[in-house]
Amino acid sequence: MIAASPFQDVQALRAYPAVLGDDPGDELDSLVARLEMPAARRLFDEVSRPGASQRSRRLRRLLLDRLNDARPDRAQRLFTSLFEPFLSTDLDLLRAPFPVPWLITRPDVAAFWSVLAAVPLRRLVPTVGAELDLMSRDQLVEDALDCPAALRRRDELARVAADALDTALMSSSATRDILAHVNAARRRLIAWPHLDPEDVRPLVRADVAQFVTLLRFGALLGPQLRLVRRRTAEVAGGDAAVLRQAVAISQAQAVAATLLGPELAADAAAIPALALHANVAYLPVAATLARRPEDPAAPATATALLGHYAACVQVLVKAMSQSGGIDRPRAEAWLVRHGRLRDALVATGLTDLAGHPLALRLKAIAAPLDELVEHALCPAALKGATAIADQQATEIGDIDWLCRWIRQWEGQMRREGRLTAFTIAWRARLALALEQGVHRAIRESGELSEAHALSRLRLLGRLGRLHAAAGFDIAEALPATSHTMLTICETAIHAEFRGEGRPHLDDRAIVATFVARVRAEAARTARRWTSPDHQRLIALAARAGY
Repeated sequence: MIAASPFQDVQALRAYPAVLGDDPGDELDSLVARLEMPAARRLFDEVSRPGASQRSRRLRRLLLDRLNDARPDRAQRLFTSLFEPFLSTDLDLLRAPFPVPWLITRPDVAAFWSVLAAVPLRRLVPTVGAELDLMSRDQLVEDALDCPAALRRRDELARVAADALDTALMSSSATRDILAHVNAARRRLIAWPHLDPEDVRPLVRADVAQFVTLLRFGALLGPQLRLVRRRTAEVAGGDAAVLRQAVAISQAQAVAATLLGPELAADAAAIPALALHANVAYLPVAATLARRPEDPAAPATATALLGHYAACVQVLVKAMSQSGGIDRPRAEAWLVRHGRLRDALVATGLTDLAGHPLALRLKAIAAPLDELVEHALCPAALKGATAIADQQATEIGDIDWLCRWIRQWEGQMRREGRLTAFTIAWRARLALALEQGVHRAIRESGELSEAHALSRLRLLGRLGRLHAAAGFDIAEALPATSHTMLTICETAIHAEFRGEGRPHLDDRAIVATFVARVRAEAARTARRWTSPDHQRLIALAARAGY
């Protein structure tokens, strides 16, 4: 590339004589070919303004060819554009072990296209492709796809495809044949770094029927989804914003029902679930369910929300039980999503419906993650923390991170009132193990050598890190009257004064914590008496910047 920044690419291209018309050779062609696509698009917009010079028109032609050559398979692009408002970009959702109403991804559309283009659309595709090539001779492909003639062709592709699939759905053998070919193509098309195609639930008859609905009515439903997306982006956060977004979803559903007419109005029930998948609007969709529990869309929307939760649980279980170690980035990101999903599920009222089929399904979905946390992660965290406290290990590794992750998970369970007796008992055992480790580290044992004092401080630093990760306060285990702690802290500060390097951040945190306790104790007893040891440490700590 000419330069790392797209803006610099454009600036560099303008500086060449070929752009100014002084070089009739092929240098400009070469430079345009080396432009990054965003830079090429910005420069194309610039040279396409009215009143362009001959030099600009030449550059526009080169840029147009560059941009359009990167967009082949134009008939397929036209077909796919019908589904753009509904597409979910998160392929991890395909992990859900049951059909998720109205979930559609780019590989799904591409798989259906590969089957449809081979038979029912076989004669139409070349014609549409040739027409789009002609339309794109003097405009960008994406602009050509939006012109009235192209949209009429898209409607024709959709109608023929829907008729063919409807005919196939009348026969169980034809349906099985369609599904076999579509699922095979889908497995080939899925390219997601964390997703094995074998983990993806195959499409079933209900998925084909919903695809047909989108083929027939996507042109009506799509603008409503775009409107919901705009309204979702326009409002700020908070409960009032969530309510406004929920109202926007309900209004879009009502408008879609009107446009479809009385006989087809039921298909407008797809709007909330489609908004969930395309916009990841958990709380607004949950609020829609809570406001209108009797709405015909409610069962499909609730099942769609459960589908997101099921995929989330599967991702977390896999990320937290990797044979090669925990996948921290995914585990952290998806735990945040887990919290958002649980909050949404609570908002729907599903968690309070004991015995309801959807509530029972929710409980079954959550079970693998609950079991993993209680039977594997909690014991592993306790074992690792105990080894640190007993000085059988000196490397924390994933233990503090794991304690922090479990603490976040516990927080969600506590907010819902789902914290189990096992988890409560585990937390008590973890607190006891860490407390005992601190007591051993500060126990009185005569005069401490400098090496011994610094060794104890290093242990306390590790224990402090684990305390913080688990949500405990190590200050409560460090009495201001501890002579051992006074010795440890003074030794550490003197070592720092001698230029032997600053202590580890965890160790400095321990010194700062103890100094704060000593200052508080001195202030409490100042009127009566202040320990000379405390006065000495306070003065020393002030010189060291504590």
